[in-house]
Amino acid sequence: MFPKIDKFKLILGKFFANLTLIFCVVILYYLTLNYCTLLIYNAVIPESYPSLGITIIYTITLSTSIIFFSTILPRPSFVFIIALSLYLIGFPVLEQFITIIDQEIEPIFSLEYIGNLINHTIPGGLPLGRRWNWVYYAGEERPPIKIWLTPTPEVAILVMTIYALLFFLCMVLILKRKEL
Repeated sequence: MFPKIDKFKLILGKFFANLTLIFCVVILYYLTLNYCTLLIYNAVIPESYPSLGITIIYTITLSTSIIFFSTILPRPSFVFIIALSLYLIGFPVLEQFITIIDQEIEPIFSLEYIGNLINHTIPGGLPLGRRWNWVYYAGEERPPIKIWLTPTPEVAILVMTIYALLFFLCMVLILKRKEL
């Protein structure tokens, strides 16, 4: 009675339904932010629009990674645990190892580092000048440590696009070999 749905349509439908729901929540958040700012301060935050664009691209990247993990892992709880541990533990630990090896290497591979761009966009606009801070130890003779704050917006968008395309391509290749 119902037409047969192939696996690509099913996965793409889940993916776009998830993105639509998340986009609605994110856009509602930014609209509420601007509306409250307009009511309280009688001004609009112009930096919120680039932040919204970066947030949408970041959301697409995270969604493709979650969909990729859900194609290779059998249970949603495993997907949640792997994605959360990768984001909260994997990327920060790898950033610290890179910092120990060489402080001049920017951790552009880290989704957590790229996500910092969303937070740092609104307070003062897009970061164009110095994108790092030096951390000095008070009263000790240790050398200072360079802490990277945000990537440039162009590089962050490029890396997020590459991540999204790679996750999506790997998901399609896995689904071609796998049966539902």
